Amino acid sequence: MLRSPPDGDILMLVPQAWVALLALSSSLVAQASSRAATPVVLCDVVTRTIAVLDPDSGALTRAFRTEDHPRNAILSPDGKRVFVANTGWVTGISSAGELQEDARPGTVSVFLLSDDGQAGAGSPGGGFVGPSSPLATIRVGVHPYDLELSPDGRTLYVSNLGSSTVSVIDVDTLEVARTIPVRPMPHGIALDASGSTLYVTSYFLSAVLKVDVASGATTDIAPVPSGPRDVRLSSTGSLVVVASSDSDTVTVLDAKSLTPVHKITVPGFPYKLAGSPNHDDILIAGGHEPRLAILRPELGTVIIEDVPEADGLGDLASNEEGDVFAAAFARGSVSKRQRANGEWSLSTRRGEIQRALTSQPIPAGGAPE
Repeated sequence: MLRSPPDGDILMLVPQAWVALLALSSSLVAQASSRAATPVVLCDVVTRTIAVLDPDSGALTRAFRTEDHPRNAILSPDGKRVFVANTGWVTGISSAGELQEDARPGTVSVFLLSDDGQAGAGSPGGGFVGPSSPLATIRVGVHPYDLELSPDGRTLYVSNLGSSTVSVIDVDTLEVARTIPVRPMPHGIALDASGSTLYVTSYFLSAVLKVDVASGATTDIAPVPSGPRDVRLSSTGSLVVVASSDSDTVTVLDAKSLTPVHKITVPGFPYKLAGSPNHDDILIAGGHEPRLAILRPELGTVIIEDVPEADGLGDLASNEEGDVFAAAFARGSVSKRQRANGEWSLSTRRGEIQRALTSQPIPAGGAPE
């Protein structure tokens, strides 16, 4: 015969359950707070500007300029450091794919962010903080273009299009540990989840290369449409996505064989790719038109949307929730697209970035139009 436990036993179990539930809730809240604290970083080569945004609201928390045309920026996994590739300016390319002028070694700037995602100490009112000097400046190859961090965040890979190399930087020492030859003219780079294979676009060859990190050898190469600039892996790591600006084309390839899977026309000079670690979408920015393309790599389908308050995109990024931040630095503004409903809003208004660069206070509600 079944017997109910004594009432006293039930009363003892209830507080224990509540303690466990409260502990679990506290852990989830702490994890959510940690995710929300990770800032969004945008980079613009024309205005030489790096902008740091709140990942939820898109409000500007920090802006600074770097030397010699910053081409790309990447945030460390802990959200405390920003690495910036200062590419200099390409003035000519020979028939052999070599740069003819301005062949100076480039640099990577390292900026230290505080625990709250801002550089240095914030103002009493919680607004932006003024310009700061980099924590370190690392000399790399000629015209560094793209950056990629290893999964553990301890190694930084930098493509140098002018010297046809990839610099491998030890993040702990902030020194170049080795240099991998990748010819000719490597632009975009992407690293697989194991950290063993680099995918590199060669602008001169109109190809994507597969490079073994340990040996530095190029193990495979596949042609793509002309002008390949950026490259990204799908969220599953099974597909490689290449943006070819000169041919208005995005190509999806199998990551193992480099066999083409999809080829999609994306008008407007597609040159920049971004993605969110928690979603399957690949975001595509066009430099000539204020439009965002959202690609589903597995399906080969793309949605193209006009970005309000923009006249061409300087950069784009996504937070972990899949919201998109599109920068129109020529106008000095950033627009945010909410993944939940597809609605756009102006998260950073005209004048805010310039005010931050000159260390002037930002008025409540943003700078005037």
